[in-house]
Amino acid sequence: MYLTLVVALCAVVALAGVVVTVVHEPPTWAVVVGTVVGFALGTVLLRMPALADVAQSSIGSWSLRLGAFSAVEALLSLAVTTRSRTAESRPLSSAAAGNVRPVATPGTHSRRTGRKPKYVQYEDFRPARREHAPDAAP
Repeated sequence: MYLTLVVALCAVVALAGVVVTVVHEPPTWAVVVGTVVGFALGTVLLRMPALADVAQSSIGSWSLRLGAFSAVEALLSLAVTTRSRTAESRPLSSAAAGNVRPVATPGTHSRRTGRKPKYVQYEDFRPARREHAPDAAP
């Protein structure tokens, strides 16, 4: 009964850890670190005298390692993605957010109104040179 309870509890922890990890999508290095630390933590837990019965069974030992791995992975993914997302919480410009309308080729008819625009969109990588306007203040 004790072994069954530990296996069931580890399965619930593993499922919850996998869900949290998938939702937060940690970077690859965090997955590798979480795997190594979780496996080491599971091995240390199996050497405790209180879990000697679980260590005797292969399904019990691997379920405990899986539960430890999933818990460490979930905590690490929460810590890593929380820090990185707070830096990204700034609002995006309209160009970065993808809210920019495509620019029509200069001189072509506007698709929306069916008429030719009165201006030409400047599409060069250099700054625009205004010919009949005074220069900016020196």
